[in-house]
Amino acid sequence: MQEPIYYEVSFEIAREFIASWSDGEIASPAPISAAEITMMKAMLANAVITYNQLVNYKESYVIELSSYGVQYTPYYNKLGERIIWLNGFMLERYSSSYTEEDGDYTRGVVFGLDGGNYYFQTAINLAKQVISPVRINGFA
Repeated sequence: MQEPIYYEVSFEIAREFIASWSDGEIASPAPISAAEITMMKAMLANAVITYNQLVNYKESYVIELSSYGVQYTPYYNKLGERIIWLNGFMLERYSSSYTEEDGDYTRGVVFGLDGGNYYFQTAINLAKQVISPVRINGFA
């Protein structure tokens, strides 16, 4: 399986989105190592496989991870655990309407109010090494 393109987004830029996604359980920025990024990629790939198995009745709901950009932001929650927030978006949807400069997905969070499986979010708890189920923005 081909990997998506990953973009690290600063805590300051993503803070508002993470807070709404995590019910405000957000404290401060956290570091992330190369090994943790590798683990993050593997955990996301497995979570997407699980998601796709659950929606196998409808091909249009399946996430083809290689077609996505994934923004990620590591942070500490209020318990002091390191979390990685992941925000996936289908690259094809954006490549036709943005310039190359606008394609710098580290400068802002890509989001949609609906959009079906064009967008998904999840989070990894590094302390517990668990990933929450992939959530899409609704079935458009």
